[in-house]
Amino acid sequence: MGPNETGTTPERSRTPPTLGPTQAGKWSRIKPSKPALARAARAAGHRVALLSNSFGLDPFNPYEHVGIWDPFDVHVVSELVGLAKPDPAIYRLTLDRIGLPAERCVFVDDHAVNLPPAAELGITTVHATGEQEAVAELEALLGVSAVLAA
Repeated sequence: MGPNETGTTPERSRTPPTLGPTQAGKWSRIKPSKPALARAARAAGHRVALLSNSFGLDPFNPYEHVGIWDPFDVHVVSELVGLAKPDPAIYRLTLDRIGLPAERCVFVDDHAVNLPPAAELGITTVHATGEQEAVAELEALLGVSAVLAA
């Protein structure tokens, strides 16, 4: 196990990082469907993982800030594990942590390049090109209904 796989991060300054326009925009555009779908899936008995290519959690957790940390059973953040999508190893690590076989999992991503490695492992994939389409496809695959705020 590598040093980052323990969930700890190297000591850093506690000054919050400055987010560039692309990063800040990404976090301000989190769709309410993400936490709503995760909550609905968990309520139906599914285990739910967050797999993200990200800059990490230190000195603050941006996922928690926008409400998409708590709805997930497992969190795999690229900086913390030393891997990133589309490396197949990060999908295997996520499967190990969630404790499910690939054939029982669904992976959603808005970047098409990240889907083939997951599919090659036997994971069902959804290319999220639009929020409504992705939500509908996930609801059908998981047998859940995400209640979204109007």
